[in-house]
Amino acid sequence: MLFYCINWIFIFGLGIGAFFSELKSEPIPGFSDQVRVQKIDLQVPEKEGSSHVLVRKGIVVRVAQPQATVILCHGYQSDAYRSIFFSRLFPECNAIAFDFRAHGEQAQGQFSTIGRDEAQEVFAAVNYAKQDSQMKDLPIIAYGFSMGAVAAIQAQAQKPIFDAMILDCPYDSTNSALSRSVGTGYIYNIIKKYLHPIVTG
Repeated sequence: MLFYCINWIFIFGLGIGAFFSELKSEPIPGFSDQVRVQKIDLQVPEKEGSSHVLVRKGIVVRVAQPQATVILCHGYQSDAYRSIFFSRLFPECNAIAFDFRAHGEQAQGQFSTIGRDEAQEVFAAVNYAKQDSQMKDLPIIAYGFSMGAVAAIQAQAQKPIFDAMILDCPYDSTNSALSRSVGTGYIYNIIKKYLHPIVTG
């Protein structure tokens, strides 16, 4: 039974991804005719206080009479297209999904910090909602998975921006995330020595 459920979720995700391959501000198959979808660009500082700006691609789902706006923060090696289908969990809410740095579109030459600097993308998505005439007065909810949950926590710790947070599988540190992924042997020590400064420095 679990196998079939997992397959259904996978197929459903692929189907939604196909629907979003050509996004326009008009009704799309699989959604109510009251739903509108659009692509957006987010201007994101590379780091807090940095003048270097990254352009990250995003998707906005708008519903009729929304009760809130949900910021969808994807996990490591995912992207906006694969996370936007989670908007179906919130049928009475607008949703914003976006690519974290080094993920999705226009990721060349970028590096992931596995949640630390990704807080800047979270801020950018929230700022978009707060400046949008249809969203600015609505509560803002974070829905984050793994790295996305960590980025949402980082952002909220720096500046309270969310009215509520749904956090799925956040980790407490990059060290513990690495050790659980590859163990604590030879490979872990190489990653920690040569790559960890890039991630946490």
